[in-house]
Amino acid sequence: MRMETGPKLRRDGNLLILDLGSDENLFDSDRVLQINAILDEVEQAPTPRALITTGSGHHWCDGTSLGWLFSISQVELDFFAAEVLRLYARFLLLPMVSVAAIQGHAFANGVLLALSHDYRVMQTGRGYLCLPNVDSGYFLTWGEVALLRAKASRAAVLEMITTGRRYDAAAASAVGLVDIVTVDEPVLAAAAAFVRPLSRKDGTVIATSKKFLYDDAVSALCGSRATFTIDR
Repeated sequence: MRMETGPKLRRDGNLLILDLGSDENLFDSDRVLQINAILDEVEQAPTPRALITTGSGHHWCDGTSLGWLFSISQVELDFFAAEVLRLYARFLLLPMVSVAAIQGHAFANGVLLALSHDYRVMQTGRGYLCLPNVDSGYFLTWGEVALLRAKASRAAVLEMITTGRRYDAAAASAVGLVDIVTVDEPVLAAAAAFVRPLSRKDGTVIATSKKFLYDDAVSALCGSRATFTIDR
């Protein structure tokens, strides 16, 4: 059964709006399963269509639930890691334009989920983007690094993974992590205004072009080495 605070999908005209939830929107196996089920609905939705992913609380997505992670077996962990990477690949290849309307903090897996979208919107004073792996001691996987390289400059990726910097909206925009920065306008409204005209674009062309554009990243995210880290 879906959690009350968990992800939900609604339609607003040509826009499909995925609300990740009102809490920290942490990943666990149930949450990933729910988002995958929603993506099934998104992919089957009638055209015209575009996707906006947002949240309804102070957090967009703060990564994986560490309490849950420490409670599962190694086999379950390996399966979960692979499922998360395949989820990123699904977002990358959606046959429509997608926008992450980041209304709050996006940390760890949340940053990677945001980068899996075509475009990102942030509001000044409303949250940070951060990959904290260098401080927390968790290795990035082969698939995660491939995604980062596909969606950000080498300089930005190096800064993120070596410093653990927290990027506000202006800083994220300066290094190309965010495409639109708003000051007073809520991110959902800004994202809707931007993407609604793109909802009538040819989804078949978009999907095919994305397969070519992200071939290396998708192969890494879904391949046999996807979950490998430096110690494997």
